[in-house]
Order: sequence, then structure tokens, then C-alpha cells
Amino acid sequence: MARYFLDYHNDMGVIIDDEGQELPNLDAARTEARRTIAEGARDLMAEGGDGQIKVEVRDKSSVVLRVTATFLTEQFDDSVYP
Repeated sequence: MARYFLDYHNDMGVIIDDEGQELPNLDAARTEARRTIAEGARDLMAEGGDGQIKVEVRDKSSVVLRVTATFLTEQFDDSVYP
């Protein structure tokens, strides 16, 4: 098992994961990153906001994976889409 750190980025700043967690492999880290993105998305959408959420997964030496979600609401008037 390897220790992975999941750093959470949003429009307000960064939360650095100083503790990390033991996971069996990079696929498990990807799953955790996607779960974290889903939680952040629920919070962002509940607030009615748009923005970008990113989770960077690090091992002991460098970033090994990045998962990003962007939320953008576009409203069109009748002249664009009647």
C-alpha cells in the first residue's frame, strides 16, 4: 500500500492534505479523488454557485493525478434560443 495525499482546490483556495491515506494503488486514489469532487460539487451546487473544483493526488514525491470539475451556468434569452 502507498500513502496518497489529496489536496482540494476551489475558487476560495487550497486545502492541503498533510496526513494522506494508505491506499492499495493509484486506481483507489482516483476513486477517492472522484468521491471528494462529488462532495465538493454537491456543496457548490447547493450554494447556487459556479466554479471549478480540483483534487490533486500526490504520492511522497510529486503530483500523480489530477481530477477537475467545472460548473458553469449559462442562461440564454429568447433572441438566442427562441
